[in-house]
Amino acid sequence: MDKLIPYLTPLISMLTFLLGFYFNKLNETSKRNKEIQIRYLNGLRLYLEETFWRLFEISQYVSVEGSYSDQTLIKEFTEIKKQDKYWFVNEGYYLISTSYLIACLFGTIQKIREEHPYIFVIRKKDDTAILNKAFKISLAFLKDESIYYVLQHNIGNLMYKKSEERFLNYAEFVELIVDDKSSIFFEKLVNLIIDFGERKKKKNIELALESIQSLSIFLEEKYGLGPTIENRLELEKNK
Repeated sequence: MDKLIPYLTPLISMLTFLLGFYFNKLNETSKRNKEIQIRYLNGLRLYLEETFWRLFEISQYVSVEGSYSDQTLIKEFTEIKKQDKYWFVNEGYYLISTSYLIACLFGTIQKIREEHPYIFVIRKKDDTAILNKAFKISLAFLKDESIYYVLQHNIGNLMYKKSEERFLNYAEFVELIVDDKSSIFFEKLVNLIIDFGERKKKKNIELALESIQSLSIFLEEKYGLGPTIENRLELEKNK
């Protein structure tokens, strides 16, 4: 046995080194996944949930009431500039805040598209799947020439302040959509929400709900995250 010790010692040292290297890699992987979740996925999941709930609520409301346009007193985007600031936090709040949440969703998707080579270093297979599912969301809003694909990208870029690493807040969004230079980029978005409230573009809303839920479920399963949309629907039901 004593003769084996000179041979066992370096072997034990090598095994100790390899085990240490392995556990360090696991820790790095765990840390990287947490960084991805914080920097990208939490924001994406938030706006997937918020957008899903608003579209679901609109579809449920108009199926019973017929229309919600009487509440906003707005029939098209051009009428928005005639409103005072009070309107944006009262009669017009639901319409404009719904537009805001969808614009933020465009922003999170655009952010992931731009930075995806740096995001999914650990889970490379998730890269294509997430981008493909995000593309289906874009197609839902594009259907019947509603919001053009490149226009969605542009809205996404306008919604995110890279210098401050944050999305615009609601007040800043309102300033954008009433500004003569930037309002044109949001006209189709707001008009689409108005159409939803008039029971138009029903296929768009169906495809949007389906594709948003699909991406949300994928993130829950791949990253071990909670069921945000399912929980939200349950909470709203119990209000």
